[in-house]
Order: sequence, then structure tokens, then C-alpha cells
Amino acid sequence: MTLKNIACAIAVTAVSSMSAQDFTFKNYSWSEQASIADVPEKYKSENEVILERHIKKEILSHNGEPQQYYLYHEKTFINSDDAVER
Repeated sequence: MTLKNIACAIAVTAVSSMSAQDFTFKNYSWSEQASIADVPEKYKSENEVILERHIKKEILSHNGEPQQYYLYHEKTFINSDDAVER
């Protein structure tokens, strides 16, 4: 086999394995129970503190058409009226 054929075989294998991956949003979960935020002392005077941020983007092929899925999940500590109004 030539180097060109080997590279082509590797590329085909990589592409086919990528398309066989599961949709990871199926496994995403978070607690639906309210909890008290544990804010570090140095941030307690801030108007707004991001405690957790999860961002996921996936591009899948569905019937030959690309589809992009976007998940944005954020837990924020709000400590002022101005931050609530935003």
C-alpha cells in the first residue's frame, strides 16, 4: 500500500467512527432541587456571580443535512436588584 492509500483508509475510519458517536445531550442531567449557593467570601459583595456554567455544542448529520444543537446551562448567584432586572 502506498502512503496515500494508508492516509485515505485512516481518514475513512476516523470519519465513520465520528458519525457513530451517541448524542451526548441524552446523558446530560442536573439537579432539579433548589439548593443554597456556596459563594466564596471574596465574591459575596458582587452583584452577580456565576457558580456553574455548562456549554455544549454538537453538530450531527440527519438525513444528510447538518444540524447543530446548543445547550447553555448556568447557575448564577444574584445579589442585587440590578442583576435581577437584566
